[in-house]
Amino acid sequence: MSTIFEIPRGTRQQTLITSGAQTVFGPFDFILFDERDLELRQMAPNSTAFALISQDQYSAAPVAPATGWPAYFTITLAAALPSGTILSVKGTRLGSRTSNVTQGGVVRSVPLEKELDTQVAQLQELRRDIDAMVASGATGDLIASGIANNSPAPGGTVADALEDLDIRASEAEAKLLALRADVDQLSVDAAQFPNTARVTAAFIAENATYLRTAGYATPGDWGGALYKKVASEPTTLDKVQSADGAWWQIAEPVLDPRMFGAVGNGIYPDMAALNAWYAALRSDGPDLRVGRLSPGRYTFSAPLVWAGKDNIQIVGAGRGASVLVYNGAATDVDLITFGDNSGNYTNNIFSDFSVSSDTMMTGGYAFRLKGLSNSIVKRVNMDGQHGSGKLWHGIYFDGIQICRYEDYETYCQRDGVSVSGTVGAGPKALMHLKEGWQLGTNYTDAVGIRIGGAFGGVYIDAVDVSGAMYAACIVDETLKAEQNREIFFWNADFDAGHTYSLIVRHSDTEAGVYRYNGSFFFSPVLIETGDVTNHVFNACTFSPNLGGDGLRVDAEGLVLIDGCLFASVDGYDLNITTAAHNVIEGNNFLVGAGLGAHSAIKPRYLDRKEVMASIASATTTDLGSTTSQSITISGTTTISSFGSSAPAGALKTVAFSGDMTLTHNATSLILPGAANIAVMSGSVGIFRHEGSGNWRCLSFTPYGTKYVDSAVTFDSPLALTTATPIDMASLSLPPGTWEIRLHINFALAASTNITRLAASISLVSATPDGAPGHFAEACIPAAGVVPSNGPSLSLPSVEMTFSETTSVFAIAFAQFTVSTCSAWGLFSARRVP
Repeated sequence: MSTIFEIPRGTRQQTLITSGAQTVFGPFDFILFDERDLELRQMAPNSTAFALISQDQYSAAPVAPATGWPAYFTITLAAALPSGTILSVKGTRLGSRTSNVTQGGVVRSVPLEKELDTQVAQLQELRRDIDAMVASGATGDLIASGIANNSPAPGGTVADALEDLDIRASEAEAKLLALRADVDQLSVDAAQFPNTARVTAAFIAENATYLRTAGYATPGDWGGALYKKVASEPTTLDKVQSADGAWWQIAEPVLDPRMFGAVGNGIYPDMAALNAWYAALRSDGPDLRVGRLSPGRYTFSAPLVWAGKDNIQIVGAGRGASVLVYNGAATDVDLITFGDNSGNYTNNIFSDFSVSSDTMMTGGYAFRLKGLSNSIVKRVNMDGQHGSGKLWHGIYFDGIQICRYEDYETYCQRDGVSVSGTVGAGPKALMHLKEGWQLGTNYTDAVGIRIGGAFGGVYIDAVDVSGAMYAACIVDETLKAEQNREIFFWNADFDAGHTYSLIVRHSDTEAGVYRYNGSFFFSPVLIETGDVTNHVFNACTFSPNLGGDGLRVDAEGLVLIDGCLFASVDGYDLNITTAAHNVIEGNNFLVGAGLGAHSAIKPRYLDRKEVMASIASATTTDLGSTTSQSITISGTTTISSFGSSAPAGALKTVAFSGDMTLTHNATSLILPGAANIAVMSGSVGIFRHEGSGNWRCLSFTPYGTKYVDSAVTFDSPLALTTATPIDMASLSLPPGTWEIRLHINFALAASTNITRLAASISLVSATPDGAPGHFAEACIPAAGVVPSNGPSLSLPSVEMTFSETTSVFAIAFAQFTVSTCSAWGLFSARRVP
């Protein structure tokens, strides 16, 4: 073997050995990948050529401690070779490198230098050996040297070996070039890491500019991100430092809390990650970042207070999928606050998530937006209809201007949506509430919408306020001590179940304007104060079915009423109690208790008031029996015809004061949808006589009981007996199709051990119904559990159709030991039009 031009032993895949007439050779100092890769040749003494030894004449075995391939190895021949025979041992599968130059997809500088040195050394040794052999003219001696030892030609001579050496030199050079190309490519592409912990442990090539993680803690946990190398440590927490001291900052245009360590499983504390995530959202020019809330329940135990910013977007995966959940000890704090009242934060978007609480709150807002301007909040729920009802107030637009809140749901103990401006100079105009649905839990104090002072230009558009509330909407000055200015109601639907649909309390420092168009008020409307304020009602319906006046005006401002329908069950339809400036303009229909007796209503304003005729329902109810265009039909008899005595083309507006059925006929009584109508008391229809006793329904507004509920409050829960179903609540539903919902909270003593919880919607008292959608049960280990918080169960939107008035029961069931268990919650039904 050459001592001058020795090839590093670790790079070889073959060697030459002179036999001493033995049968066992080795162990060898290079790795064999598989026994089948071994190739043996022999050169007899005084010969110049190698001959192949067949594989059945030898065997190979791994060297301990290895028990399998690849491994260092020994060879055993079937028969001993003559003394002086040269044995060529070769592994036909070549190793590509002698060391691992990458870790986690990043080139490591020290192993890389060693590999490059190895490859260069091998290339130099091969070239030198070839030059030395040619210069010396040596032939036979080379066979015994390290030169030919490295590359004998199988079955060939030294001339063949020269050609093979040249080929190997070219291969080594190509391998060196390929390695350099790998380094160049890795300096361009982002290196890959499974998580951030592996980044902190890595030495990363100096020329690398980007790296990517597959997750924050584990691959695929939604926390993976692209990082860019930065010159110094970032001030925000979207950063990681590698073991070589370099700083890397998240370079994603969309940031997720999971990139900062949030888990989103409803248990792990996510507060620090949420704050770090929000702090990293930027809005400066090309570095605009969107905040993404991937699906999950993100918990926080103290208020989130976020500094106001411009151009921020926070977008969830859906209001039922992405939920921010408070689980702290304080019960009277604002849960999430954005901005402050000293700034003006513009062009922000919040969408597609919910705010909820596992803690029963006694004060504070779920989401308080301060100084917001030119911004949109959409599909963001404050708990929502399937929530727990533990929030105190919902969302508060505090000192804002030019904002829109749309397609939302709130479910709170007090105010669902609050709006106020800034006292004196400052943001105080234009708020659009659109397509919201609001539920309450408290008949005494809950308010759907509160316009709380110092604001003008509020548009309440297609908002539906339902459930247990004191008032669907209050306009007052309880949040800011300055009067409101302009409020507009468009197609608002304030359902039954409230003490009031609307209360207006307006101070008289300046005139205000309130406009109501196409809205439905199914609880009393009270204009309490505001002597210099104007109210305009157009095409509205006032039909309080739980008592009280349809519209009561105690203030002395101007009131214009046109094209409205009044149908008060218990109280005046319209009751204006003050002395001056009140006007009723015509085309109004009063089908209830009529007008209040106050002298302020001047007769000249009543001469266009329609006088309602009344007819009892019958199989043939002849609408032509009266010349009045406005008719009330009483009774419960099914109607199949409206008779033939009315003139052709006659229009009749019919209010129904009882529950009955209209029977569709394709010729004589044409109804919408070509189907019978289950009429409920309070419904109104417009019918046209097309001649010969044939009538067509042009419009039908169903009503009666549109929304009903039964609530058991948390401060007066019903005690449960273990393993015994009880009726937590019940509803009596008239004929029609209903969407029925049930939410039950279970209140436990500190030591109560629960083994089973269930809730059911049933038609049989104290008997759970196991049909799909009618039954829900908590998953509890067989040994039971002692919960830290009271659990809850929900049954969303079970649709049921009744042909007659039917009782429906909310069933609560618990199986428990040790202590006590009780139930409270909300049982509600909403009629499907």
